[in-house]
Amino acid sequence: MPDMSSVDRPRSRDAARRARLAYLTVSALSKMDPPVLVVPDTETAEVSVGPDFLPADLVVQHLDIRLRLILLIDVSDPNMLPEPHRLRAAALLLKHWPETAAVGLVANDAQLSCLVLEPFDVEPSIATPSGLRLPPTPRRGTAPVTNAIRAYLEVVVPNWERVPPPAERDAVGYEELGPPIAHQVQADIVERRANIDEKRAALDSIDQSDTRWAADVLLRVSSKGMSAEALAQEIERRTGKRP
Repeated sequence: MPDMSSVDRPRSRDAARRARLAYLTVSALSKMDPPVLVVPDTETAEVSVGPDFLPADLVVQHLDIRLRLILLIDVSDPNMLPEPHRLRAAALLLKHWPETAAVGLVANDAQLSCLVLEPFDVEPSIATPSGLRLPPTPRRGTAPVTNAIRAYLEVVVPNWERVPPPAERDAVGYEELGPPIAHQVQADIVERRANIDEKRAALDSIDQSDTRWAADVLLRVSSKGMSAEALAQEIERRTGKRP
């Protein structure tokens, strides 16, 4: 029988290098903020969809976003990541696994350089105004894998500030907010519009109970949609109680 050990040895070395690169990549991504979930890719290695096809090694998940990472164990120069045949490999992944939002090409260098590619990065484009057909041109440059994926997520999933739930907020009712606002409104009216002595005296006669009533009516108008007719009736009932 022929000795197959010489054939199996390069394969085992490649498997070891790939495992090491996968370990380093997962370790780096595990410290990312925002946090991501990194799992082995178990789908794309099952088939081959073209001569330039490269199966993905890892899937990076954040919310409903999925990125597939191709670990390029033979690439140590980041400038080699955007070579045409690698862009075609990314295009095949994006085309045949459409739930993939982007593909990351990861180099086997000290920085774990990564080039994140979206569908429009791997398709030809039309130049303007010449109308010439241009080859695929990635918009992003290479960066360490954590920086590259973080920059991508910052664009597609903006980091909104956390809104505290109602249980964590200070409860402030209209009893606290209404009277100061009503007093301020009263003062503004007296200052700007009460130019007649009788009118000024009438406005000055507004007491605390009137202020609380006005605050309560304002709350009902804003929160319950009180109609104009109901508001008029409320005012008539209030003014009818004056001596």
